[in-house]
Amino acid sequence: MFQSSARVLLVVLLGVACASWAVAAETNETATGTVYKATLLGKYQVPPIKTKAKGSVKVTVVNESYALGSCELKNIKNALYALIASGNATTNGTPLVWTFNPLLNSIVQPLSGSFKFEFFFDPTATNFEALTKDNSTYFTVLTEAYPDGEIRGTFKQASSKGTKGDNKDDRDDKSDDKDDSKDDAVRRRLRFRF
Repeated sequence: MFQSSARVLLVVLLGVACASWAVAAETNETATGTVYKATLLGKYQVPPIKTKAKGSVKVTVVNESYALGSCELKNIKNALYALIASGNATTNGTPLVWTFNPLLNSIVQPLSGSFKFEFFFDPTATNFEALTKDNSTYFTVLTEAYPDGEIRGTFKQASSKGTKGDNKDDRDDKSDDKDDSKDDAVRRRLRFRF
């Protein structure tokens, strides 16, 4: 009797492990669904902040219960947390999804420099798409120097042509794209699952 129960449990656990691996294997580059993007700058923070830190975030809503996100940060110092929150461009809102916390991932200190990370969440539980259609969701990165947020960007649905679909001021950031290839040599790729 015990052996039979143990075998069933083993089969169930293997099935769950395989399903989890299949979901984790999908990246935001290969995921299909509705795409939302935001450019992260200090000038979008409330109140605005002057900083060299910047970033971009992309969320793909794959289905009603699964959204996959990726974020790239540059020139950030001592990042503590990153999150999706509800609120318009003039207010600091309520956190919906905590996407990055190095202290919970066995990293004993905040991260600095340029790096990428991925995250996933349930878009229905957070009402993400409905709030985004009303321009009421944003992504922000909290640092030691700016515990209320150093860089921020409002999510916009990306167009079908693959254009940025981010904030109106994206044209200000084009000159920085030339330096991206230099960052590749020092970039660390981090994957976080919450």
